[in-house]
Amino acid sequence: MARIFITGDTHGGWGGFSHEMKRFSAFEKFANTLCKDDFLIILGDFGFIWQNAPDSEEAGWLKYFEDQNFTTLFIDGNHENFNRLNSYEISEFHGGKVHKISESIYHLMRGQVYELAGHKVLSMGGAASIDREYRTQNISWWEGENISEAELNEAYKNLAKHDFSVDLVLSHTAPNSIAPKVLALNEFALDFHDPNGDLLEEIYRKIKFKKWFFGHFHEELFCVNSQFITLWHDIVELKFDGEKIKHLCVI
Repeated sequence: MARIFITGDTHGGWGGFSHEMKRFSAFEKFANTLCKDDFLIILGDFGFIWQNAPDSEEAGWLKYFEDQNFTTLFIDGNHENFNRLNSYEISEFHGGKVHKISESIYHLMRGQVYELAGHKVLSMGGAASIDREYRTQNISWWEGENISEAELNEAYKNLAKHDFSVDLVLSHTAPNSIAPKVLALNEFALDFHDPNGDLLEEIYRKIKFKKWFFGHFHEELFCVNSQFITLWHDIVELKFDGEKIKHLCVI
């Protein structure tokens, strides 16, 4: 059975192996036991495709992931170069649409339902940038961070094929009934209203699911409740007991 690992934002490897990539140094001892049928999923703000034209730093980081034994999957966050991401060829992957970055790196597009390790997974990236005013359009911020009506409709169309029931939901931000419980951990931006959270709330109220993972808030492993979990540097492995998610193993 394929294995699934999940981690939070990587921000293009900011700070290298002393910061964002430090998690992967610890993870490498597991990588020797994995294969390309195993998946590492990054919950948005991937950031390794950032400059308006590919450069040597980007090539080096993408080669790092390509050379690993596992397959890297990522949803988009708000800090992404959407012009670049959307320029990649759209392919079919495990039942849903992806942008194929390389033979073993894929961007999981919004509103898709995939079958990974025998489990149904909904992807819904996107979030509003709280720091938008400090960024420059087409240099450090790009149009496309917010979930569109077409992407929401795509999610509903795909969910309908599965009777609005999935095993996992992967998003960057969280539904707006969940986000304040995370923000309250550090009392940061409690008054910031993200319209993407409203759309995720709508999805939340319509579907059945077992676990919902999200990043964005830069909080280490925090279980909001029995279903919602936020991640940043931690890497967790999902453990399955038949059709149920048994527990998380923190790497």
